Amino acid sequence: MILLQKEAFTVEEVIDTLRSLMHQIPYHEVYYKLKQYRVKRFQPQTVEVLRCCIALHQAGFPITIRLVCEILNKKHHQVASVLHTLGDKHVLLLKRKPYEAGGYFANPLYRGSVLEWTLHPAFLKLFEGEKQ
Repeated sequence: MILLQKEAFTVEEVIDTLRSLMHQIPYHEVYYKLKQYRVKRFQPQTVEVLRCCIALHQAGFPITIRLVCEILNKKHHQVASVLHTLGDKHVLLLKRKPYEAGGYFANPLYRGSVLEWTLHPAFLKLFEGEKQ
């Protein structure tokens, strides 16, 4: 987890810090971990989005479409489909709250406006296994 020593950060400073953290994660390492996790037929942008998700997880930020879009400078529809695909492949888990008031809510603070993911524990164990 990144310890922030300054009291106030601008949004640009936080995004730049997250980008630099993402670039510290080797592309080939994430690629081969996906192969080892038996994910078939994925594109290079899938690896980029997953690198971003890992960086967000390591920094302690929630994995949301808007954050990933901002870090990667991509459009909403490009990132959302990749995140949902990674969820289908059990690389990410969509956080859900129990059914209430006619719908599912990802986070009670946002009341359904923001979907939030986390890294699947099995993938996280595989990814961090060789680091320890």
